[in-house]
Parts: sequence; structure tokens; C-alpha cells
Amino acid sequence: MILGYHRVAEPSRDPFNICVSPCHFAEQMEVLRTKATPVTLGDLVHGVGTGAARVGSIAVTFDDGYADVALTAKSVLQRYEIPATVFVVSGFLGRRFWWDELTDLIHDAPRTADGVVVQPAPQFKVQLDLTSSTARFETLDTLYQHLLRLNEPSRREVLDELGEVTGVAHAVNGAETMSDEDVARLASTDLFTVGSHAASHTPLGNLSDRDQLTELCESRRHLERITGRPVEGLSYPHGSIGANTAQLAHQAGYRWACSSVPDVARPRGDLYCLPRFWIPDWDGERFSRWLSWWKR
Repeated sequence: MILGYHRVAEPSRDPFNICVSPCHFAEQMEVLRTKATPVTLGDLVHGVGTGAARVGSIAVTFDDGYADVALTAKSVLQRYEIPATVFVVSGFLGRRFWWDELTDLIHDAPRTADGVVVQPAPQFKVQLDLTSSTARFETLDTLYQHLLRLNEPSRREVLDELGEVTGVAHAVNGAETMSDEDVARLASTDLFTVGSHAASHTPLGNLSDRDQLTELCESRRHLERITGRPVEGLSYPHGSIGANTAQLAHQAGYRWACSSVPDVARPRGDLYCLPRFWIPDWDGERFSRWLSWWKR
């Protein structure tokens, strides 16, 4: 099995449900150490490819490259001697992710009696309803789905326009993400492997083959430059792939890639569509019951 995480933190806002609390993460890793066989993702992939994967082998992965992986998760993993792979969005190192900016823009905007109509991008109008917490969440989801389909320059234009309309000063830098130096330090340890989560976190299935290849090659080159180590693994942003994405990943130099399909990894399975389970903010007891069910 491959387990997927994003953050180990308890922020004041988690609208996308990507956080596991430090306490629960420690409980989960204790269960993993006692009830399974933690292995590196590279070893698990080798076992899948050769058909020699050991039953009970589990690899831990993180997507995005949030700083709390290095600040909080690292110490827990060291305590239980559990290796992990961190898939990093190379273009956002040392910067805030756009969805975190967007969250602040919507939730920190002054309350209004009526919705405000804004046209943040050509041919796109959205009702910024800031009248209640529920309305803000729905507005956030609408904008998130729209920005997801844009490239990074277009996203930046929308975010800047939203900042002007809402009057919220949103921070681009000083982020919750790791810096180049943080990634290099993780890669220098025996416990962590660095992989790519593409350059801008744009869903690859939305891009042309040429743009996909640019995303994949730029990210791999940048991460290899700062770590001094080969980057062999990829995690598809949002689990999105097009008809040629796996072939393009191979062309870009990746040897395997993780998807967001929830399933166990099977011998002789597709190395460019490795399944993965996303783990919620469960306590150790619930995580243990879930793990026992899948190990039957």
C-alpha cells in the first residue's frame, strides 16, 4: 500500500481537508510501525515491478511540499524509523500556494450585506457572496474550480484582481512551503526521498502534450539541481492525467508515478499509475481498524 498525506498541522482553516494533526499523525505512525512493514517507495515500486512485493509493505508519501513536513512530520518519522517520499511542487518553493492565497482572500474579506459582483478574468463573472460562512465556502469552491483550469500567469491575474476587489492584502511569499534549502536538507537524509509534483501544480490532463512535458522536465531539473540526487518519482497534480501523460512522464525521465486511485499496489502493476490511499485526520485506533481491514 502507498499512503498519501499533504500536511501535518492544525491550522485555523483547512477548507480542503488536507491536514492531519501532529498528534494523530504520531498515533498513525506508531500503528504503522507495529502492524505493518514500512518501506521506501522505491523498494515498494521495485517489488511491484518485479512481482516480488512483500505483503504488508507500506510506503508513506507527502504531496505539495508544505514546510510542516520538515518541521513536524520529520521528527515523528525519525522516532519510528519510517521512510517517506515528498513530492514537491518545484515552482512554489518558498511561496504560498495559490489555493491558500485564495482562502485568505475570501475568508478575510469584509462581511457584506449583499454579494459583490466581480469580473476577475475576461469572460468570467462570479458572485462574491460574503454574507455568511456557508456562502464564503461556496464562493471559495467556485473560484477554486475556476482557477484550477487556468495556467499560473492567468491565476495570478485573478488573484491580484480579487485582492483589489476585497481589499485583502494577501501574501505571496513568506509561505507555508519549504524552501530550496529545506528540500535539500531532507534529501540529504536516508529517511527522505524527493519526488516531483510538477512545476506549477496545474492538472496535467488540462494541458497540451508540450506544456505537460515542460512542467515535468522543469520540475525534475530544478529538484535535481537543489538536491544533487536523481528524481525518479512523480505524483500527478490532482491525480489528473491525459491520454499521453504517462508516456510523457517516461520521456521526461521519471521511472514511476503515483495516481490518486485508492487501491492496493499489485504485482506487475502499472508503474506510471500507482494507486494510493489518502489518509484523513483519524486517531490511531480508527487508523488501526482501517489498516487491519485492508490487510485481511
